[in-house]
Amino acid sequence: MPLKHESSFAIHTASDFLYKMVVPQYEDFVASNASSRHALLAILLVHHMFEWAHGREFSKESFLEEYPNDSKMADLFDLARNISNGTKHFAPRAVTSAGGGFSSAFSDAFQRPLNIETPPNFNRNRISADILLRELVTFWKVRYPRD
Repeated sequence: MPLKHESSFAIHTASDFLYKMVVPQYEDFVASNASSRHALLAILLVHHMFEWAHGREFSKESFLEEYPNDSKMADLFDLARNISNGTKHFAPRAVTSAGGGFSSAFSDAFQRPLNIETPPNFNRNRISADILLRELVTFWKVRYPRD
């Protein structure tokens, strides 16, 4: 049974939050993937989706309790949390860069304008905001199919 939340503006379930907040913001980012504003807002929302889904704060440990076979996703959500909290609290916890790059319509083989350096436990030195957000949003869309 989905958790019901006391919230503002008729957002009451995780599915509401996903399809009324996360997905539209992600689509705004895809349409303008050089926009730091769209990227940061999408990351803030997708990171907080865990709280909507499970009624508790995200940590890698809490994530792995819910999804024990998804350690790669735990790392991606932790990266999103570091960006989110660094943005909210004026204390960068992830190294990001903005520069030239191709739109989201191009293959992932092309350079993207917004990138994040990854921690040593990742199998790559950096990840684009495009890839990070696509993987995180897809994770939730699989778990909460549109009604």
